[in-house]
Amino acid sequence: MADDLRMGWQISAQAHPDHAKWAQYGGRLFATTAWAKVLATLGAEPLHAWHPGRGVGVVVPVFRRFGFRIGFLGLPWAGEEFDAMPAGALAQCAAGIAATARLAFVRVTQGMQMQLDSRAAGVRPEAWIADLPTWRLTDHKRLRKDLAFARRAAPAMELADRGFDAEVCHALYAATVARNSGTARYGPGYFVALAELAIDDPLLAFFVAKEGSRIRGFAVVALHGKVANYLHGAVDAEGRRQGISDLLLERLVSFARDARMQRFTLMASPWTQPGLLRFKEKWADRKGLSVTYDYGYGLLGTCAARASRWRSRQDHISATHISATHAANPEVFRTED
Repeated sequence: MADDLRMGWQISAQAHPDHAKWAQYGGRLFATTAWAKVLATLGAEPLHAWHPGRGVGVVVPVFRRFGFRIGFLGLPWAGEEFDAMPAGALAQCAAGIAATARLAFVRVTQGMQMQLDSRAAGVRPEAWIADLPTWRLTDHKRLRKDLAFARRAAPAMELADRGFDAEVCHALYAATVARNSGTARYGPGYFVALAELAIDDPLLAFFVAKEGSRIRGFAVVALHGKVANYLHGAVDAEGRRQGISDLLLERLVSFARDARMQRFTLMASPWTQPGLLRFKEKWADRKGLSVTYDYGYGLLGTCAARASRWRSRQDHISATHISATHAANPEVFRTED
């Protein structure tokens, strides 16, 4: 089944009509031309990859680094069809797309995984709600308590999805990244593009928490297939103490439920931010792994893939423990209230 995935990929700057229909009718935001335009604000050259034999497609943002072309099969995520593929089939996809698009390096991420494949280049912890239609806030005592506290602490807080300055949200994001000694990968233009797309596309929602005219925090959710993805979120220092993040996340979950999503992923978190992971697990009922595969082609690409795997070796140690724990006792991966 994997052999045909090395051949037959149609790659172009514009989506093949069948690709466009597949993405639109399946509610697959990350495979749409609209999302490709958002990724272009990051300095990417977005390509559309369509496999007519399998009837699957993906947007591939291409970046130029160190003199060679780097492609991502979906950013931040390719979708459920690719998540379901074994590592061998995924490698076939990467090789076929890389050959046609002249890529030296390809990265693919599979989300909401329970096992770690030895061929993975990197891995991070991920938390999600596995069955969103049956999820009830009334079943989560701690969440109800934290939400009640947030409403008392910030009684004048309002949530809005229109009429705000997205660059202020970028400033909140950048401050959060700096506080955690991270690297800001998204610029103001990206946040402006997100806010503009959210006005026109029902597959994306961008909410801000406002106190009067002041933006105190924001959160973004994207729908792809039957999965809601918590893309970004940040609040100011006072907002963290008040619990505004919980109010925003409650709104995202409500939006996803109204859209009849099956799962809600809070996305991967760095191992170095256990507090962020605990916050996400508070909302989730499953925890597992976000697994990244890096594929290199030619001398430069192969060296880059090996270097990436070496940098992620500590992730593998942590993830191997998690994977072994799940194999021995799957119930450990159910989060408790």
